[in-house]
Parts: sequence; structure tokens; C-alpha cells
Amino acid sequence: MNRARACGRRDAVRTLIPLLALVFAACGPAPRPAVPALHQSEGPAAAEPTQGAGAGPQDASAGPAGPTQSPAAPRPAALVHLEGLPDRQIAQAAHALTPQAAQAALAAAEADHPARPWLQLRVARAAIDQGQDAEGRRLLDALAASAPPADVQAAAQAERARLADRLPTTARKIALLLPLSGPYAAIGRGARQAVELALSQRPGVQVVVADTRGEADEAARQVEALVREQGVVGILGPVGQIESAAAAKVAQRLRVPLLTLSSAPDLTDVGDHVFRHRMTRKAQARYVARHACEQLGIKRFAILYPQTDYGRRLMRAFWAAVEACGGEIRGAQGYAEDTKDFAEPIKKLIGRWHLGLRKRSRHWEALNRKARDKALHVPPEVDFEAIYIPDGGGRAGLILPFLKYWDIELRTARWLDPATLAAKYEGVAPSLVQVIGSSGFNSRAFLRRAGDLAHNALFVDAFWPTANPAAEAFAQAYQAKTGRAADALAAHAHDAALMLARAAAGGGDRPAVRTALAAARHQGVFGPVQVQPDGDVAFWPVLLTVLPGHGIALRQDDLRAQDEDAPEGL
Repeated sequence: MNRARACGRRDAVRTLIPLLALVFAACGPAPRPAVPALHQSEGPAAAEPTQGAGAGPQDASAGPAGPTQSPAAPRPAALVHLEGLPDRQIAQAAHALTPQAAQAALAAAEADHPARPWLQLRVARAAIDQGQDAEGRRLLDALAASAPPADVQAAAQAERARLADRLPTTARKIALLLPLSGPYAAIGRGARQAVELALSQRPGVQVVVADTRGEADEAARQVEALVREQGVVGILGPVGQIESAAAAKVAQRLRVPLLTLSSAPDLTDVGDHVFRHRMTRKAQARYVARHACEQLGIKRFAILYPQTDYGRRLMRAFWAAVEACGGEIRGAQGYAEDTKDFAEPIKKLIGRWHLGLRKRSRHWEALNRKARDKALHVPPEVDFEAIYIPDGGGRAGLILPFLKYWDIELRTARWLDPATLAAKYEGVAPSLVQVIGSSGFNSRAFLRRAGDLAHNALFVDAFWPTANPAAEAFAQAYQAKTGRAADALAAHAHDAALMLARAAAGGGDRPAVRTALAAARHQGVFGPVQVQPDGDVAFWPVLLTVLPGHGIALRQDDLRAQDEDAPEGL
């Protein structure tokens, strides 16, 4: 009886074993992604690491990984060894692996394994060593997409440099990359004509022209083509912020000097092969703030700015510059980008918004007895000497009448009768407020909409056709060539083309052109300029104002003679 029961149990176990095997197989680990195998072995230079050298024994059977790793297969010895090392030793140990061992370890490493980025880099490096540039580039791109640690990124950048050094090079050949079709074609054509005017003075430099169509993807594709197919040693452009950002990333990866014409923030932070010939927002805000502080003696400011990226960046830059020169910001208010009513932010600046905290004035009630808005029944508290408006000329032209309506007395060129002002303010005439703006004020729309209120406004721009003899000569030549007046972008394109052409004229390769561009100094339509360590070209903005009967004109009281931070030669 007992013997029969034992036999029955053995039969049941024999039946269950296959079923359990199927269950474990179904619930086993998911297949790991395949790691592409190199087509050739690395060669004798890659010796197997030894225990004494800080790397463990290799798996002798480890070869190119297949599409999946069998759940039952043992973990490669190289990966087991890496798991037992401190983080600081993983890079060295991974570098010492043979390509086959690195591939096997990478195939078995989990996505969050600390050695995985170094293994990816080792496999990519082996591909580059074997001349498989396309495969090496693909592996480096995959590594970058995984957001590896900073030390891995630095090592990967060195491998990209090796790839870039193998690209074809044609001495004295540069490229012009602009939007020549699409919605921004007119901008691109104007810049191209300025470049043609400049390079007519520089024979011996070959120029190829590429069209970005104003699109980021096309700009990036064109940079690849210009380097790989045309062998250019430098690129001028693009103009737009989005396309310039895309082009800069590819140019840095391929290690080709890019001299962009965009004012996009932080563009030169992409890398040491990206340069910029365009006035930045920080530069114009800093310059106009310093002039107001140091030349006009203004110390108390208010800011009225559009709630856009452009407006916020200029507001912050101006604020920092004011504080740097010992001034203070008494108030800052933003307004919506599409608004046409600026009463609320202005009332907040002058204490006419929170009326529960204010005491009514019989004088102001009588003065504005017909006004429906009770804010006019309290006096304005204008505790600032200047107001900064970082917006375009059309919008600024709408704002100035609002300032006047809400009793911010502007320092216009028209004579303001002191007796009239004193009577309005109960015997004490207020200080007049200086209007300060950005380069957007340099427009016909500002003059048309602001009228007399624009007089004596203070603002800057990058270029003015009579600022110096070189600017005047360029403006006349551009007018003769195109039938149009030269604008700031045309001037930038002209001088940037001369700088890049001079850097390429020596016949050097891309590293030589980059070195020459980084050390460039130039005397042109912007006066003396030079490239700064961050890749931006430092040059003087022009200081502008509005004169009655003349319109926009140069101001003469600038800081050029005393700016210790100016480019050398000023």
C-alpha cells in the first residue's frame, strides 16, 4: 500500500516538472536589446586585461552579441568584474576590454548599470579605430541620447573630434547659410547681398551658398552636407534663432567654425566652434543703462516690459546693469504681449492701483473732477527718474501717451512751462522722467505713434549709417547695389563675412580657421571689434535719440572714450 502511494507521488512529480519549466521560461527575464557587433577584431593593440592590471579575467567564449541574451547563460566575466569595482575604476577597466568582451558585457548590462555608458563608449571607440566611422557615429549618438555622466560626455566628445578630423577639407572654401526661400527669404537675400559686397574685396576665397528655408532641420542637414560633401572650413550664418541653434549643435559636433548672425540667447554656450556677430540683448541693455547712470546721472529707474522672452531677458539684463553702476530699480511691471491697454501696470508703478491705501486729494479731485477713474483723485507717486521700455517701436509708441495721461511727466524736447507744472503739482514741479528703450525704438513706427512724446528718448542699436567713415561707405555701396537702405543685419553680415574670409584666407584647415577666428580683430562698419573668449564679437552699440525736426539721430555723449571693458583699440 505504501509502495503504491510512493509510486503515485513520483508519477505526479514527473508530470509537474515539464509544466514548471514552461512557467519559469514564460516568467523569465525579458530579452535585452541587441548590441551591434563590430565587423573586424581590434587587433593586437588591445591586450586582454590581467588581474594585476586592475581588470578581471575575460570570458573566453564571449564573442559578438546576438539579438538576445539567454536567461540561463552566465553573466560575462568582464561584466561581473566591473560590478565589483569602485566607480572611479570602471572607466579604466572598461577601456582595457577587447571589443568582443565589451560587446558581450554591454549586451548583458542592465539599462541602469553604472558601467553601461563606459561600455557603450568602448564599443564606439573600437568602431572608430577600425575605420567604421558611420557605425561609430551612430553609437556615439545613441550614447548621447541616454544622457550619460559628464565625464563620459567629455570622453565621447573626444571621439567625435577624431571623426571630425577625418572629414574632407577644401582650403579657403567657406559657406553662406541663410534662409533664401520660405517666409524669411527677404531677410536672407538682404544678408546675402551684403556678403557679396564684402567678399568682392577678398579674392581667392571660394564661397558656396546653402538655403535653410528658415527651418531648423534643414539648417542642421545643410551643415552636415557643407562639411561632408563640400569640405568647407567655416560657415557664416544662419540668422533665425531656431535654425541657428540647430546648426550650432551640428557644427560643434563636426568641429567646423560657425559664425552665426543670430541673437539667440546662450547660443555660443554650445561649444568652442560657435561664434556670433550680432548684438546681444545683454549688451544693449548694459550699454544704455551705463549711459543713463554714468553720463546722465540717473540712479532711480522703473521698468515697464512685455511679458515675452525678449522682454524678460532685457528687463533682467537692464536691472543687473543698473545695480552694477550703483542705481536702483524702484518698480517693474509687465504687460501682456497682445494688449493695447497699459493703464494697470502704469498705475501700479505710480501708486494709483491699490486705492484703499491712499488718501484722496482735494486738489487732484478738483483737477480731474470729470474723470471716471478714481485713481486720478490721488496724486501720482513717481519716485523714479527714468523708465525703461524694452519693446518694439510700434508698441512703445502706444505706451508713451498712456504715461502722459497718468501724469508721468516725460523729458521731451518741447519746453515744459515750469509755472504750469508747479500749479499742477501744488507748487512743486516734479522731476521729468527720461524714456529709455531698446533697439526696437529705431523704427518709423515709434516716431509715427509717439509723436512729440518720442523726443529725447534714449535707445541703442547695433548700426548707424553715419557712425563712422566705414559705416558710411558701406551704407552708400549697399544702397547702390540693392536700392535699399542698409539695416543692422546687412551690416553684421558684411563685417562677419570679412572676418571669416580673413580667417580662411591663410589656407589652413578647420582647426586653423577656428584659432584665427577666435583671435580675430577687425576694423569695419562697427568700428574696432574683437572676438571675446565666449565666442561673441564685442563691439560698440550706437547711442540714438529723437530730435525735433530731424527724427532719429546719433547722440554724442557716449561712453566710448572711458569704457575700461571695451575691446582693445577703442
